[in-house]
Amino acid sequence: MSTQKPAQKTMFGPTKHQYLGDMVSLRNPSGARGSVKELEREFKKAETDAKRLRIARATQLAANRARATMKRRPLSVAERGEFSEIAGIYKRSAEKMFQQYRVLAKR
Repeated sequence: MSTQKPAQKTMFGPTKHQYLGDMVSLRNPSGARGSVKELEREFKKAETDAKRLRIARATQLAANRARATMKRRPLSVAERGEFSEIAGIYKRSAEKMFQQYRVLAKR
């Protein structure tokens, strides 16, 4: 009898919602800023709380991915700084989205 471990979930797997995955960019800080603008635009025009929450979670996941990438592989000091900046950009946006979501969900 084999003792296999169950498959682990990873934050680097395929995206669940392709349109959100296409918006997120981890290439450089300016790309991240553009992505955040797109995500915030989608968040504001979302008609349901479920969609708002999905977008906020995708933004938080992007921040987590940038932070994990920073720790995960050998990077130069400049690259590490870029990923740190990217993580901060997404994190600030996610915090703002979650705050707006809580206010809108209470009504």
